[in-house]
Amino acid sequence: MSAARAPPDATIERLRRRIEQVDRSLVGLYADRRALVLELWEYKHRRGLSLEDRSQEALIGQRARRWAVEESVDPAEVERWILTTVADCKRAAQAAVERGAPRPARC
Repeated sequence: MSAARAPPDATIERLRRRIEQVDRSLVGLYADRRALVLELWEYKHRRGLSLEDRSQEALIGQRARRWAVEESVDPAEVERWILTTVADCKRAAQAAVERGAPRPARC
C-alpha cells in the first residue's frame, strides 16, 4: 500500500527548486574542475613530470577542512567529498591522457 501523495506545498517546492539550482551549479563546477585537472595533467605529461602529487592532495584536504569550519559544516564530511571529487577527476584525466584523447573544452 502506498501513501497518498500530499498536496503541493509552496515552501517545499521553493526549497526543492533552490536545491536543484545548487545541484546544477555543483555539476558545472565539477565539469570546470575536471577540465582544469586534465589541462594540468596534459602539461605535466608533456614535460615528463609525475602526474600524481600526494602532497598537493593533502593540501586540498586541509583547505577543504578549513573551509568547512568557516561554513559550519562537518570538516570530515567535506574532506571526504572533495577528496572523492579529486580522485574522480584524477581517474578521468589519467584515462584521457593515456588514450591520447583530445581534451574537450569541458570534460
